[in-house]
Amino acid sequence: MTNSDQLALVQKCLTEVGIEIESAHDLYLLSNDKDRSRIQVAIPVLINLLPDLETSRLKREVAESLATKDCADAAAPPLLAELTKLRQELKEQRPYAGPLAWGIANALADTATESTYEGIVEILRDQIYGRSREMLPYALARIKQRREQTIAVLIDILEDEDVTAHAIDALGRMKATEALPYIRNYLNSEKYLIKKEAKKAVNKLGGTLRKIDGRSKKEHKGIKRVQLPTSETSLNVDLGEVPRLLKAVAAQIDQGLGASEISYLSERILMMEVDDERVFEYEIAFRAIWSTFQISVFMDDEDSPDVTFLGTRQVIDAVSKAIQEI
Repeated sequence: MTNSDQLALVQKCLTEVGIEIESAHDLYLLSNDKDRSRIQVAIPVLINLLPDLETSRLKREVAESLATKDCADAAAPPLLAELTKLRQELKEQRPYAGPLAWGIANALADTATESTYEGIVEILRDQIYGRSREMLPYALARIKQRREQTIAVLIDILEDEDVTAHAIDALGRMKATEALPYIRNYLNSEKYLIKKEAKKAVNKLGGTLRKIDGRSKKEHKGIKRVQLPTSETSLNVDLGEVPRLLKAVAAQIDQGLGASEISYLSERILMMEVDDERVFEYEIAFRAIWSTFQISVFMDDEDSPDVTFLGTRQVIDAVSKAIQEI
């Protein structure tokens, strides 16, 4: 079935319970509607449809529409099952698998329950999943009954650069003061996002901004340090200028970051609150080469978010030039 056929199926099933949508993006609007009655009616329908959807973009939209506390107990197990099924496709480096896995993991960050804890830990430790695991530290952190175990898991994965920044941020949000000695090791990281999260976490946890020389006493076993062929550029921008910034960046990219993605990004960023952080990941084409492109947004002030772009060096060079010309 084509994406249009599957969207028509979703529309038909939702219409049967009294909910009309015109596009997949309406699922996002539905899940964020202040009137929770409609999403509560839609949840069982979307959960039943999720395993049968074949197109990655629509499946990701459906998965992320389930990222609501209204359905955590019902949605978390099928979301975890879908994420588990993607392992082989990620291993084969299918271009759609990374963004889809990231979207499902992002939904789990808002829905994870104790019944899914062990499965999430297993995926978080599995480097086959790469950067699609970035939101899983938050999924573990929301399961309060496993606090001590989660802190130990997040400390143990800090050397995995795919998830270092997010693990540090999750530890800071958990007020895990026992993690301070390990977080301080990243205060001078060469990676901007890691260094920023380390400084933020140390401040939250009441530590001093100094780096401890050498490795921490804890041994990190079974995790290899991965050097990714990426580059990054960051800036602080007025909130009202975000759409113009994103359009300038999108103009440098051949495929994968079009008008619908820019509209979606702009809406989500404008809804963020102070201290919120969101990461958006896309598979893009640049000069006939497909690669992963990531946009990280940290709302350190209500009117001026920090925006970080991560991608291949060629992509970031083009993005940096576009930013300078705005």
